Amino acid sequence: MNKSTAFTDWIESTLVNAELDAARQTLTIALKDAKKQTVRRIRLSNAWASRWEGPSLGASESGGRPRSR
Repeated sequence: MNKSTAFTDWIESTLVNAELDAARQTLTIALKDAKKQTVRRIRLSNAWASRWEGPSLGASESGGRPRSR
């Protein structure tokens, strides 16, 4: 993720505010490696947000590396 709010603004306008006229957009997703080099681009035409699922967060989680059990 970067510091731009364009993606989250689009999610909010389509899912939260139901602004369906602005829903369909053409967008590009760039997947980057650890050195921030683009390794793959995915272009979506007339895409819209139908669901958003983020990571689950818990108060007992440290946010660090997963622990071995």
